[in-house]
Amino acid sequence: MRKMTIDLRYAQNKEELHEGLAATSVFPDYYGRNLDALYDVLTDISEDTCMLVMLPSSAVLTEEELSLLDPEPEEDDWNEDDADDEDEEWDEDDVAEWHEFLDYLDRMRDTFLDAEKSNPHLCVFVP
Repeated sequence: MRKMTIDLRYAQNKEELHEGLAATSVFPDYYGRNLDALYDVLTDISEDTCMLVMLPSSAVLTEEELSLLDPEPEEDDWNEDDADDEDEEWDEDDVAEWHEFLDYLDRMRDTFLDAEKSNPHLCVFVP
């Protein structure tokens, strides 16, 4: 049985996720870098293969990073020391983009698990 770890924890967007997948030995050069192509590659695996897939997660964000996602901070949460950190604030587009990425991660996780159900040669663990 082939065993592999696919570490995508540091990907920050869809493109980086798919580039990380394409770099592994399982994915052919013609990999289409989208969820449909991911499913196709996974369901075409004919050698018994077990994968640990490590995706980015909002659970690994620090308290400070999570607070940046709050588009409407409470008045009481602001103090003068925060004035120097304004360049680190996320605007509404950043927040929307991050939420879209988190949604995409859920869909990618589901794609791995759906492929596992369809392919008896594939075992997937996505913590």
